[in-house]
Amino acid sequence: MQKQLLTSIFIVTFGCINAQHLQVNGANLEDGSGNTIVLRGVNYPIIDDYNVQLNNYADVEHKIDQVALTGANCIRFPWYLNGTHYKDLMNPVQNPGYGAGTIESYVNNGHLSHLLAYTFQQGMIPILEIHNLSGSDNYTSFQNDVVAGFWTDPAVLQVIDENKAYLIINLANEFGDVLGTANPTASLNTFKTNYITAISTIRTAGVDVPIMVDAPDWGQTSSELVNVANDIALGDPLSNTMFSVHAYWDEYANTQPAIATKLTEMVNTNRCFILGEVANTQAGPPTYSCGELDIHYLYPMVLEEACLRSLGWMAWSYDQDCDPTRELTTNGEFSNLTAWGDDFVNNANYGLKATNGCGASPITLNLQENLENELTVSPNPANNWIQVGEEVQSIELISLEGNVALKLSTLENKTLSLNTVSNGFYLIRLIGFNRIETKLLTILK
Repeated sequence: MQKQLLTSIFIVTFGCINAQHLQVNGANLEDGSGNTIVLRGVNYPIIDDYNVQLNNYADVEHKIDQVALTGANCIRFPWYLNGTHYKDLMNPVQNPGYGAGTIESYVNNGHLSHLLAYTFQQGMIPILEIHNLSGSDNYTSFQNDVVAGFWTDPAVLQVIDENKAYLIINLANEFGDVLGTANPTASLNTFKTNYITAISTIRTAGVDVPIMVDAPDWGQTSSELVNVANDIALGDPLSNTMFSVHAYWDEYANTQPAIATKLTEMVNTNRCFILGEVANTQAGPPTYSCGELDIHYLYPMVLEEACLRSLGWMAWSYDQDCDPTRELTTNGEFSNLTAWGDDFVNNANYGLKATNGCGASPITLNLQENLENELTVSPNPANNWIQVGEEVQSIELISLEGNVALKLSTLENKTLSLNTVSNGFYLIRLIGFNRIETKLLTILK
């Protein structure tokens, strides 16, 4: 059994990254050398998959491997506040692995960090977003629960810090109501001031990665976001804010000229915009709950016009949606693309694999192997202790079954006790200032 497991282990080394994080520069998202990154990928609510526990690393990595086959260079991951997801509310006796504290444990025990790191390892930028307040204008909950309760929680700050070289955070999915209120002008100002406050709070907590802001009105009203984007961007002390619009535009911009006008508005701001969700159906009558409206006529125009302006986009959704026709695959396997999925991936004009400049370009972030700065651990095999190199900031020791056996942050003492860890084979994840290495460690006492 141990020999079979070892055949599936691989080693990945991220070399030195020239910048500590991605950086917005005007209308562009750039790496540390000033190279522009155009994000084109998918949304993937992997957390909603009942058959996937995020502490099962083999399952998680398989799913991300399948997304990578689409050619995507980014994945936007919906996430939830602790205690609010259906997996938190399930009976743990009837549903082993789920129940109170499940989502929190994914954060505290390194599973979310593993998901983000492995996504980047497979060539895709991870974008983490909070989904709870979709369509809401509850600004008290936004500031108290989302900003203070999640994004500045110490465990979440650690996850961000561990993955900061390649991570983007999307503060709140489709939050804020403007056009549906009695006073849209005042509502838009409330939206703007709350986002400026939120970004300032998060920056004060030490977060320097790009922050993504969704348009109000279920993410759809691009013109309203355009009107406040400059003020929000100027309110970021690190000038590292980008903006996202969701193109469910059956009523908002449903012709090619109207789409072109909306996208041109975005480009003319000289701020960094992306189409965070593009799909073939959208919510509409009679229930306005999922994909009642067929907009397959709309998304090709959106993608073609976006390509002309070098804007990025992400499909909703790779898997796990309330409308099966809006999923790119029938079961998360690349071999089972739906008609929508096949078109989004393989269309020669705008698909992820298009070679005409409209596809997803590979992400490199100027990673260079630098063996002089290799993150080290010794001895290996080990018995009761290990010593890590000076550049190692934190470690995770993970069993081959995906369980975190040891997790230590902000290492001052580079000699670490293994007294609490059993004999066996482990993956040790070494996290440096701007790099990550994963190695196989054998413990024999």
